[in-house]
Amino acid sequence: MTGIAVVAVGGVLALVLLAVLIGNTDARAQREAWNRIARHRRELGEWERELIRAAESEGCPACRLLRERGKLHDLL
Repeated sequence: MTGIAVVAVGGVLALVLLAVLIGNTDARAQREAWNRIARHRRELGEWERELIRAAESEGCPACRLLRERGKLHDLL
């Protein structure tokens, strides 16, 4: 092999290695972003359930008003 061929092969290998490293880094960043989104959605769901429990235990004024007006029907 000539010197130019060795440099060309080395350059191609370096580019392939760089592409693999960048791909792995991007995949890890996307996975972490999706995990953050999932965690945030779980936290929002927990917060929503807590609000619903509080409204049910203390009586939601808006629900009571709608019930009095006949616009909200209990399914129980």
